[in-house]
Amino acid sequence: MGGGVTVAELFAATRQRTDDSAASGSPATDDVYWTLPEQYCALNEAQNMFALITLCLESTGTITLSAAKCFYGVRGYLPGFLLPLRISVGGAKLQPTRLVDLDARYFAWPDTPGTPAKYMQVGMNLLAIVPQPSALSSASVIYAKEPSVLVSTGQVPEIPPEYHLALAKYASYYLLQKRGGQYLQLAVAHWKEFLVDAAHCADYVRRRNRARQYDNEPAEIRLPVKKEGSQIDA
Repeated sequence: MGGGVTVAELFAATRQRTDDSAASGSPATDDVYWTLPEQYCALNEAQNMFALITLCLESTGTITLSAAKCFYGVRGYLPGFLLPLRISVGGAKLQPTRLVDLDARYFAWPDTPGTPAKYMQVGMNLLAIVPQPSALSSASVIYAKEPSVLVSTGQVPEIPPEYHLALAKYASYYLLQKRGGQYLQLAVAHWKEFLVDAAHCADYVRRRNRARQYDNEPAEIRLPVKKEGSQIDA
């Protein structure tokens, strides 16, 4: 697929999937049911969902660690942050942990100084470094990231090029929902096709992350079961 598919081409692919004129003989519905902002919203949600499900996009950054400080708002340091994949301080890899485990071991962990050995994520923005460093230092972070927002027809999505057309499948699912009725069944079919593509990409990322000994990997996706006459080829 070379350099991938542009937003304009994805709009065209989405229209082809959502236009019912070929089946019914009725006039085309292009730009009648869905405005241009809705189409952009559909593609951006599609790419965000794909990146979240698969963790296919990663980046690197640095968090400045202050003395006697445990919690950090990571999005101020790491643009588009989703999940940490590996965190190191002074060349030593930190181990992931959970709030319940820290509270169970020693309740005063937020105020305990020492050499950082673990980290914990709370929500999508808060990161705790444990124990808190006793002096100014920095943490090197490899993390899964969100894609850039699509705002123009000449842009190319950030996700791997071989999965660009999966965005048209999700966008079709997103747009067809507002029509309801018989179109809801078609919308669900597009959603399932999108999941098949996402599961294929997530499987590759999962193997890659394990080989690199990352701390997080994509969740397992249960693919839809193919039924007789279904469009879904799982």
